[in-house]
Amino acid sequence: MTTGLALAFGLPSEARTILVRLTTDYLKKARGTITAVAEAPLFADASEREVPVEAALTDAAGEVVARVTAHWRVGAARKAS
Repeated sequence: MTTGLALAFGLPSEARTILVRLTTDYLKKARGTITAVAEAPLFADASEREVPVEAALTDAAGEVVARVTAHWRVGAARKAS
């Protein structure tokens, strides 16, 4: 969810996205509240492309416990017929 929110913020209004692949690397056992942070690029247009967006998940101590990479297909929204 975090990667999708970060990506959606940087897309033009005529773009749409679909998640095509998701990978997770678990680095250590998590303790307490988990926080996810992701950053995605800004786009000037909705041209077709695949965009990997990484999120770092940290535990209550601020240590990274997992990394998630979401691969999003970005393209122009289809026009209603």
